[in-house]
Parts: sequence; structure tokens; C-alpha cells
Amino acid sequence: MWSAWRDDPATSQYGPAEIAAAVELAYLHDAYVRGEEKSAEVRLRMDGLGLTSKGKRDLRWRTAAEVATIAEQPKLAEVRRLHAVDPSAA
Repeated sequence: MWSAWRDDPATSQYGPAEIAAAVELAYLHDAYVRGEEKSAEVRLRMDGLGLTSKGKRDLRWRTAAEVATIAEQPKLAEVRRLHAVDPSAA
């Protein structure tokens, strides 16, 4: 699990606090594997660190491809707006 977490793109955004939380999660995961901890707690902490799909969505993290797509979209100022037309003026 530790290797998978280290390779996850989310971990490139971690600061010291998140790294400490990931180390705690590793100990918690080990306790789960030994049957001493519940899987729900492990899952919740993984979500909080963005190590699951749900966690990434909740944290609103985006991949580089998603960021590039968003950057290509027109800005709000560039979008043409519709205006109301007086029907009697036609």
C-alpha cells in the first residue's frame, strides 16, 4: 500500500502535515491487516488524504489533463451574452 500511495499523484501535493497523516495511516492500515482496526477508519483517512477516487472528488483535485482542458475553455468575459429584445420594436 505504501508504494501505491507514494506513486499516487495526490501525494505530490502533500506538505509536512499530510505526510505525517500518511505515516499514521500506514500504521492504521497495518493494524487493519492484523485485524485490530476497522476498515471504515482506514477508508475515511484515505479519503481525507485524497488516496481514493472519492477523496480526490471531495478535495476537488484535478489531473494535469483536466487543468489543461479547463484552461482552454473560454473565460466568462469572452462568452457572448444574450440580451432581451423588445418584441414591439420589430
